[in-house]
Parts: sequence; C-alpha cells; structure tokens
Amino acid sequence: FVVLLLLLAFLVIVTRRLNISRLALSRFNADLETQVQERTIALGQTNRDLELEISERKQSEELLRESKEYLIEAQGISHLGSWRLDVASNQVVWSDELYRMYGFDPALPPPPYTEHQKLFTPESWDRLSAALPHTQETGIPYELELETVQKDGARGWMWVRGEAVVDASGATVGLRGVAQDITERKQAEDALRASEDRYRRLVENAPDIVYTFSNQRGGIYYSPRVEQLLGYSAEHLYAHPLLWNESIHPEDRPRIADILREFEAGKFFDIEYRIQDTRGNWLWLSDRSIGRDIGDGEVLVEGLATDITARKQAEEGLREAYWRTESIIEGTQVGTWEWNVQTGETVFNEKWAQIIGYTLDELAPISIKTWEKFAYPEDLKQSDELLERHFAGELPNYEYESRMKHKDGRWVWVLDRGRVITRTNDGKPLMMFGTHQDITERKQAQDVIQQLNATLEQRVEERTRELRDAQEKLVQQEKLSVLGQMAGSISHELRNPLGVISNSIYYLKMVQPDAPDKVKEYLDLIQKNVNISEKIITDLLEFTRVKSTAREPVSVSELIRQTMERFPAPASIQVTLDLPADLPNVYADPQQVIQVLGNLVLNACQAMKDEGKLLVRSRVEGSVISDQLSVNSAPPSGTSQSSVQTESPITNHQLLITVRDTGSGISPENMKKLFEPLFTTKPKGIGLGLAVCQNLIEANGGKIEVESEVGVGSAFTLYLPIHRSAA
Repeated sequence: FVVLLLLLAFLVIVTRRLNISRLALSRFNADLETQVQERTIALGQTNRDLELEISERKQSEELLRESKEYLIEAQGISHLGSWRLDVASNQVVWSDELYRMYGFDPALPPPPYTEHQKLFTPESWDRLSAALPHTQETGIPYELELETVQKDGARGWMWVRGEAVVDASGATVGLRGVAQDITERKQAEDALRASEDRYRRLVENAPDIVYTFSNQRGGIYYSPRVEQLLGYSAEHLYAHPLLWNESIHPEDRPRIADILREFEAGKFFDIEYRIQDTRGNWLWLSDRSIGRDIGDGEVLVEGLATDITARKQAEEGLREAYWRTESIIEGTQVGTWEWNVQTGETVFNEKWAQIIGYTLDELAPISIKTWEKFAYPEDLKQSDELLERHFAGELPNYEYESRMKHKDGRWVWVLDRGRVITRTNDGKPLMMFGTHQDITERKQAQDVIQQLNATLEQRVEERTRELRDAQEKLVQQEKLSVLGQMAGSISHELRNPLGVISNSIYYLKMVQPDAPDKVKEYLDLIQKNVNISEKIITDLLEFTRVKSTAREPVSVSELIRQTMERFPAPASIQVTLDLPADLPNVYADPQQVIQVLGNLVLNACQAMKDEGKLLVRSRVEGSVISDQLSVNSAPPSGTSQSSVQTESPITNHQLLITVRDTGSGISPENMKKLFEPLFTTKPKGIGLGLAVCQNLIEANGGKIEVESEVGVGSAFTLYLPIHRSAA
C-alpha cells in the first residue's frame, strides 16, 4: 500500500510537470505566430531548450519505468499483488504478482469479474461479494482475509484491501486494491492454535499440577488437577494467594523458603516436600519449576507439581524391607552375592568374605573368578552342572553344598543357593542373586551322626549276628543232643553188619583169587563203601563222645610223616612237604593230630579230583620265612615231595601246620558254615569231619583257620602249642 502511494505521488509530480510543458508550448506557439522574427533569432536557443526538455522527459520516463520494475519486484518479494476494476466495463486489471498468486499466466488477460467466484471458497466469496458493493456505494475501504481456491484445487489464504476510485465529480468509477498471500501465516496460526489446544488439553488432563506463580501477585494459574489432588479449586487458590505455602508441612517450609530466597530468573529447581489436602492428609509433591523475569522486579515461576506419595510410600516400604533383609542376613550370618552371568561382574557382602576368613578389601578385585579361586575343584564341576541345568530351566533354583578354602588352609562347607532373576532379550541368564551360608558345623555334626549311626548299625548287626549264631547253636545243640543219644545204639547196630560184610569180602577174595575182574571191582567197591561207613560212624562217635586227650611232646615232622603214610595221596597229585629242620615239638595228642591232618589231606585230595598240587608246610608263628602262605600262591618253584629245608628263628609259642590244595575252592557262603556239624558240600558224608577236627584241635589247646578262593584252592592252618621246655 505504501509503495502504491509513492507511485501515485510520483505520477502526480510527473503529470504536473507535463502540464507545465504543454502550457509553455502553447504560449510559445502563440508568440511564434506574432513574433516570428524574434523567435527566428531565438530559435537556436529555443531548440536547445527543447532538447533539454526532451531529455528531462526521457529521464522521467526512465524513472517511471524503474519505479514500475521496483514495484513489480517489491510485489514479488512481499507476495503483494494489485488490481483495478472499471465499473463501467466490468473489466479487471491484475499485476503480474496477482497472476502468479492465483495461478494464472500473466500473458493472458485476467478472468472477468463474473468468474472471480471460482477463485474463493463459497464463504469467502460471500464476504467479498458483500464488501465490494458496500465500498462502491459508500466509498469506505474494506480489508478481508479470504480463503482461496487455485486452478489445481489447492487452498490458500489472501489478505485483500480495496477502495473506491472516484472522478472529479465524486462519482465512483472503479475499485482498486491490493492482495497479499498469507497462506503461510494462516498455516502458522492454525498450527499455533492446534499446539495451544494440545497444550491446553495436556495441561488440563495431566496427572501433574501445572501452575504459574508470581512473587508479587501469588498464584496466577493452576491446572484442574489441583482440585482433584488437594481439594482446592483454582479459584479458591486465586482468592487466597498464600494458601499453597501455608499448606506445606512445617518441617519443609524452611527448606522451601531458602530456595525461594535464592531464586533467580532463569534458574531451575527441583524439590520434594509435603503438603496437606482439604481432608487433612499429607501428600508428597515433586516440584520442578523455572523462573522468568517479566520486569519491574516481578518473577513468574512456572512449574509442575507431581504427586509422588505412592513412590515415597514404596521407597519407605523398600527401606523397611531392606532393613529387614539386612537384619535377617545379619541375624542368620549368611553371605550374599549378585552375579551378572554375561559379564562375570560379581558383588559380595562382607559376610561372604568373612566365611572364608577374609575381608572384601583383601579379595579385591572381585569377580566370579573369586568364587572359582576358592571353590573345591571337584565341587566346582558339580556346581557348574547344576547351574547349567538351572539356566536351561530344568531346575527352578540353584542349590549346592560345596567346600571353600579358608584363609587358614582348612576347607569350610557352604550352602550355596541362588536364582536367575532377569534374562536378556534372547533368553540368556543375566542377573542372578543368591546366598552363602556357613554349614561347616552342621556338616561336622552330620559326620559325627553318620559315624554314630555306622557304629550303631555295626553293633546292631553284630548283636543280631550273635543272637542268630546263638539261636543256630542252640538248635544245633538240640540236634547234637538227640544225635548223641542215638549214636551209641546206632553205631553198635551198624558196625556188626558192616563187620560181617567186611569179613565176607575178605573171605571171597581168599577163596576166589582168580575171580573175574568185574567181580573183583565190585568187591573193592563194596569194601570202599564199608570203609566210608566206618568213618562216618567213627566221626559220629568222636563228635558226640567226650574224649580225653593224651597230650605229650611230639615231633611235627613225625606226625606229618605218619599222616602221609596212613592217608597217601593219589599218584596224580603232586605232594610237597615244607618242613624246617629246627621245628620244635608241639604239646598235643599225636593220634588226634594225625586224625585231623588225615581228614584235611583226604578233603584236599577229594577237592582236586584227578590232578593237582598238595603242599604241607609247618612254621613257627612269627618266624621270618622266605615265601608267605597265601591262598593265591603256588608252591615254591624247585620243590618236590621231599622236604624243603629253610631257616626260621623261633619267636612265639605256637606252631602252624598248613595243608594247601589247588582244588576248586570254597564259596564265601559255604565258608561261613564250614565247621558247623552236619554241613557238607560232598555228595557223600554227613558233615562231621571238619567239626570233629575243630573239636580235637581245640581240645589240644589250638585252633584251625581256613583261607579259600573259588577256582584257586584252599589252605587249612592248624595252630598248636609248642612244648614249653622246647621253647
């Protein structure tokens, strides 16, 4: 508009100067007619004046052209177009910028006024249609903001101003005006209104109290949340500017006052304090605000007050829970650990270190390697396996009793418990928490209890065995008692027919020396079975009869020699006698010892069946010998049936006689019953042989022991007292 006024002023000046030129030219023409002569003389001067005038006109035209270019440029820069409407012809003239603003080609004529309706929205066109006639009739200019519609359908906004153009008589002959594109401004205003609306909704619906406070006028603005939270309406707080400060807890007011005294414009502060609502309840607020200096010493404080009562209560609960947890940990004397499984970072409490005799400072730097360093290696392997199972979800918790190396070198027992609390996004274990409890005393008590239990079980087992043996012995004694009552009569009744049979066999062999071999074989068989029967009867009588012993000093070598003569081994069995030359005499009944040795030799030969090795050796108990008796050892190489001479100093008062075979051996089950009366593993016999041997040896002040291994052989050892004079 200002540019247009300047343009009009410039045009007025130019027009005035043109009018002056025309008047001077008319006067010159009149004078030319009357003063030709004078003008002829002055023609040269006049021509020069005319040339000067033409030059000035060209300069004016150039100025006008430049002014027009400046105007066009200014319109382009400011998006300001101009227009002119001739009322009589209803024709419109647009500036180039207005063409561009409406999206038309400046080379074409503007659309007629009747087509202008299409350039605006219906509402805007109605306003413009009402303003134009009003200005035309009254001459009062108009200013409007109109929404436009461009040729491509795009919407925009224009500010337009129009005024009437009148002639000399004051009649309106046209309208003229300017239009400016304000689309960006309107969009910015719309965005600002939308932003303000969003901000208003945000403030009104925010869970926090949004407020503005003046250090001179008190509360200026409070969001609706203030009434929901404190019970005071915003209007009530406006009417009572000091009510907010008066509602702050007395203990917190000095702290607030100190902060306000130091408050400066542009300074931010964040403080927590208590405030009382209309119901008398104390709420915790987190107040975060900033000051803004608005002049004349007034500072506006704008901020947010958040209700943190629940958080404070939770913090108090956490503090109480932490205190309780710490008290429990202190009371139970457990160590705690926190482990980042992915990084190995670990946190222990002081008690964890104390369990193994250290302080945390002594263990620094601390990581999972600290645990691995002090854990018992074998326990660490088992611990890792349990951890992997827990990580995989197989075990809900990790729990293991392990040993750790104490500072003083001993091993202490700890109960290690823990659980994975958090995991990574891909499911890997992240944070694991647990405890260490010193259970050394408990483990020691368990060991004592286990030892006591083992001892008790052993005693119970021994007592049970004693009771069982006593019961079996009692039953056995009852059997033997009955057997003893029957032995005398049975032996008499059996020996008489056996004697007849034996004599008959002898007679038949005498009268039939040339009997067939088959007959002789059967006679030998009958005689053999008669001898077996005789032995059974003899064993039975020996076992049931209390027989006195005729003990005397006797040579062991002689006893063994007589035994081997009376009970010779089959030719298929290799016999070795190991009898040192300096063996002392034993104090025993020679016949009973020979009977026992004979029984042992017969049993050994029967155990070896077709072939084998029989070793008979004698030693003084405690003597140093070159080869030890063992059920697994074979006879020394290089030995034969003849005796092997070795040196053996006498160191005790018992002499050992061992009969060893390489037979089938005796099973562990049968070893327990080997000396029980009536127990036998032979197809023939009544199981009294070894029982009789035991009785006879014990009657001579000795004992009998046996060692055996199935598939290897057996060794029976007699212990006989050495004659004291010989010792």
